[in-house]
Amino acid sequence: LKGFFQMRFTQIFHFITVFHLFKLSFVKALVLIISLFILSVIAFSLSINTKDRMKSLSTSMQDRVDTYESALEMIEGNYVIGLGNFYPKNKLFEIYEKKGLDVAASKGYNIHNQFLATFVNIGIVGLVVLLSILIAYSVSVKFEYYSMLLLFIFISFFLIENILARYNGILSFTTIMLLYGYSSNLKK
Repeated sequence: LKGFFQMRFTQIFHFITVFHLFKLSFVKALVLIISLFILSVIAFSLSINTKDRMKSLSTSMQDRVDTYESALEMIEGNYVIGLGNFYPKNKLFEIYEKKGLDVAASKGYNIHNQFLATFVNIGIVGLVVLLSILIAYSVSVKFEYYSMLLLFIFISFFLIENILARYNGILSFTTIMLLYGYSSNLKK
């Protein structure tokens, strides 16, 4: 189900890109995004494991909450500067096992929340820096509608995934934010 929602966010991003950068009319861009939405819903419903994913939704939400609690338990006493970027992941997995999160421990799940992961890695200092970057972006684009919508999409992703833990996430985030920030400032 997470993949389904991520696909929706991606489609919203594509809609914004098509509408904003290619200057399509609103109606043409809307027809394009609705067509993509219908195709993705059909593809999602034809997926072999869709029913299994729907059945496990309630347990996966509780697993997510348990993962967050485990991360907060791990950082205890290191709130200011965190545990470092290479915190002992084994400690997190041990907490998973202690809480009975065997799947999370065996599959090596990360924290799945960018804000919480930043807090664990770099403490309050890192969290303030991350929030400052997001606020500075908002101010630099002068709260322009499409750039702010893009920021909202990234913040939504940050709440459900640890995006900046991977090279692809860092590259996507910085490239997209810089391009939208640059194009917003060109218009002013």
